[in-house]
Amino acid sequence: MTLPTEQRITLSHHLTLTAQSWGASDAPPLLTLHGWLDNAGSYAFLAPLLAERWRVIALELPGHGHSSHLPAGINYHYVDYVSAVLAAADALQLERYTLLGHSLGAGIASWWRRRNRKASSSCI
Repeated sequence: MTLPTEQRITLSHHLTLTAQSWGASDAPPLLTLHGWLDNAGSYAFLAPLLAERWRVIALELPGHGHSSHLPAGINYHYVDYVSAVLAAADALQLERYTLLGHSLGAGIASWWRRRNRKASSSCI
């Protein structure tokens, strides 16, 4: 199994996301979004296979995996996950990319597609 590289994506003074990446940096980007009780590790077996064609970026949503948690007293709302993914794609300077989502990630990818013309999406 190919090991990913890990990167930190600072979105604000209180929110930093983590992503695991596989594949060539010049390959078309595939931003993957995990499910409700998951993290980027959900793609550990699939990503090396996809990396033959894509630059796979498995993003960890706020409060999941190694991404930071929101400050005490702030709730996690579905719409805020969509905003965090949009901000992460901007921070990664992704001009065009494809989204692949599972469970919660599929819902985010579906909603995102309606809001963002730079992305194409696949939901499983």
